[in-house]
Amino acid sequence: MQNNIHIITSAPIKYEFDGHGIYDSFDLVSRGVLNAPLVEGTEQSIKDFPFPFDILQTKYIFTATHGQTFETGKLLQKVRCPDAELMPTEFLNNIKFSLKDLISKTEFFALPRETALAKMRAGFFAKHKEPIIVQSRNLINLLKDYPQNALCIGHSFYMKILENELCHAEFATDSRPYEPLRGFDFEIST
Repeated sequence: MQNNIHIITSAPIKYEFDGHGIYDSFDLVSRGVLNAPLVEGTEQSIKDFPFPFDILQTKYIFTATHGQTFETGKLLQKVRCPDAELMPTEFLNNIKFSLKDLISKTEFFALPRETALAKMRAGFFAKHKEPIIVQSRNLINLLKDYPQNALCIGHSFYMKILENELCHAEFATDSRPYEPLRGFDFEIST
């Protein structure tokens, strides 16, 4: 039997924390010290968002165990699919890393923003490729146990890696991650 799975990114997040610049804010989130909060007005954005699938048919909402994907899942359940079961899983959690290991603060600000972000993604993938692939495969195996409509909420860069794993597409670390609440679908054999 085939099961259609929808995977989307979290709602928009606030990237910069009070008292910290953008680089230090990224580093605090990447190390798991702070969670990036959803931006104001997110509940209304979710209410109004034109999902390309029937969101009301969602039976399960898989998220990370905490942070932006979990908060997005709670809001989706509240305003769009109250009958869906929220299913936090460690297989959607961020893999922690130090931004300083990928790009220096000086280089981050010297490069154009998209170039700096592409360098971060490439460095992250090079250093954490195996754990990410294992985590992706574990998520896929978990989803096989849920034969009804499931929705996963992931972090944009992780989703690109997951899409590569599922669709056997060429992975490009310089490609732009998904926009908030956007993603892709795939079918999984149960």
